[in-house]
Amino acid sequence: MNAFFPLVLAFAVLNCTHASSQNLVPNGSFEEYIDCPTALDMLGTHCEGWFSSRGTCDYFHACKSTWGVSVPSNLFGFQEALTGQGYAGFVNFETASVNYREHMSVELVDSMHQNEEYFVSFYVSSAYEETWMNKASNGQGAYFTTVKHSSLWDEDPEDNPSPLNGNGVILNEAIISDTSSWVQLRGSFIADSSYTYLVLGAMLFDVDIDTISIEGNTTYGSSYYYVDEVRVSTDSSYAWGLLPARIPSINSNPISIYPNPVSEHLKIQSTDLLEMVVFFDMNGRKVKEEELKNQTTSSVDVGDLPPGFYIVQLLKKDGSWHSKKMINN
Repeated sequence: MNAFFPLVLAFAVLNCTHASSQNLVPNGSFEEYIDCPTALDMLGTHCEGWFSSRGTCDYFHACKSTWGVSVPSNLFGFQEALTGQGYAGFVNFETASVNYREHMSVELVDSMHQNEEYFVSFYVSSAYEETWMNKASNGQGAYFTTVKHSSLWDEDPEDNPSPLNGNGVILNEAIISDTSSWVQLRGSFIADSSYTYLVLGAMLFDVDIDTISIEGNTTYGSSYYYVDEVRVSTDSSYAWGLLPARIPSINSNPISIYPNPVSEHLKIQSTDLLEMVVFFDMNGRKVKEEELKNQTTSSVDVGDLPPGFYIVQLLKKDGSWHSKKMINN
């Protein structure tokens, strides 16, 4: 078993100078769709090439205005796609169902060659919805098989052993709690078989998984992760490489909001002039708007907002909008 190395990225994309043929994963950015998703559990029916091999993985895309499965706002939170307009998602841990896990699978473009090293990476972002998707966990990972798995519902470890007992497995051991950034998980392994399928998702049973509460109800809840930009290649620079592209880099004209969580006054700081700030609740309703009068530093009273999770939209003088997430206590 190999360990994944998490790398936090606020705004970055993979190096696009290499040909897409280097990626053994077809539709690794979840952009190609058979039809726009209209409900949960549509990964296998609406996303080209992918399917749920355990549980009911989900497909999100901006092609559909249906709020529950759209991008960036959907049933489980708010997140822009790392690249393009689509991503997938899976449950990594659930308090209501013992050992419930979800896996998504795809057939590789070509089978792996034995004794050759392969480099793997994909990006996850922790979803957050205060009443249910309010936990973060570790145990996300990838493994490779030579056969196509159908959906498995037997959650008994004795009857359905963890894939970690096999080969071609890469596991993340760190809790991923970042709800605003994309975190790159990456690793490598030497193929000991001619693997033809990739499986992503929750790799640990409840007895081994570590969890924390992000916010909200601490007794029950689930940890859910968005997934984007999946790559498998013999070229490490392609699979792991990062290069700022159409999305600004983390150090390009940054905007900061603090404290976060906040209870009374939210401070906003930017290297550019800001014209306006708009607050949306998790149902997509605009609940507050305030002019910032072309200042780089402002303080906004949010004491009138009910406790909860909010999307903060900031308008720069150049006309561009930038999103932040805020928790109001």
